[in-house]
Amino acid sequence: MGRAAELNAALKLGVRVTLDEIDADEFYAMLVIAEEVAKWEAERMEKQRFTMANATR
Repeated sequence: MGRAAELNAALKLGVRVTLDEIDADEFYAMLVIAEEVAKWEAERMEKQRFTMANATR
């Protein structure tokens, strides 16, 4: 997971990496990280909506 996280950070900074440079397990770890980040963001948005809805009552 460590290298997958580093690769994700590098990609966000604009570093170009080919699939030939990434091991399959690193690639799948990157997919898991992306899925978990998406879930976390969705949960965060839902909590914000809930908080805002309750604040207006």
